[in-house]
Amino acid sequence: MDANVKPVIFLGGGGGSKASADLDTIFFSDLSPDSKILYIPTALEPERYPGATEWFTKVLRMYSDTIDFVMMTEDNVDKIDFNNFDAVYIGGGNTYKLLDFIFSNKLDSKLRTFIESGKLFYGGSAGAILTGRTINTASEMDPRLNYKYDKGLDWLCGASVSCHWPETKHCTVELLKNNPQKIYCIPENCGLLFDVNGNLLRTVGSGVEIL
Repeated sequence: MDANVKPVIFLGGGGGSKASADLDTIFFSDLSPDSKILYIPTALEPERYPGATEWFTKVLRMYSDTIDFVMMTEDNVDKIDFNNFDAVYIGGGNTYKLLDFIFSNKLDSKLRTFIESGKLFYGGSAGAILTGRTINTASEMDPRLNYKYDKGLDWLCGASVSCHWPETKHCTVELLKNNPQKIYCIPENCGLLFDVNGNLLRTVGSGVEIL
C-alpha cells in the first residue's frame, strides 16, 4: 500500500468482532481519540436497535475509551448533521432494507460528500455490499421483500462486493453470468481498504478472491 494514500473506505466480510478484529484495529487506530462516529444499524429491524447499540459500544470500547458515537435510525435521520462526525460505520442485516433507507432519505449524496472530504467509512457485511455496483450478491442471504432498489452506491470503480465468502459463492457466480463485472469476495475474517476513488489499497487477512 502506498503510504502516501490514505484509506478512506474500510470493508469487512461480516461475522462477529473476533472475525473482524484485524480490520477493526486498523480502522479505529486511524481515528483520533476525540473522534465521533455515526453508527447506522438500519439493515436490522428496529426492535434490534437496542441490542445493536450494546454490541457497537462493546466493539468500540475494545479499541478506545474516548471515541464517541451517535446512532442514526428512522426516528432521527432528519436531525443528523454529517459535518459533526469523523467516521460512518454501517453494519450487517438485510442489504435491501439498508439500501432502501439510504436512498429514501437521500443519504447517498451525503455519504459521497462525506468520504470525499477524507473522512472514514466502515461497512461490514450489508454495509460493505452497499458500496458496490449492485447489492444482488446478497440475494441468497437477504429477502428482497418489497424493497425496490438493488443498484448500490457504486464507489468501487464499477465493482461489486460479496460478503460471507465462500458461503455466497453460488449466488455470486450466477450473478456474473448475466452481469459481467469485477466482484470483491470477502470472507468473514478479512477486509479491504480503498482510497476515496474506490481503488483497492490493501487486503487484510487471507482468502479474499476477486472474480
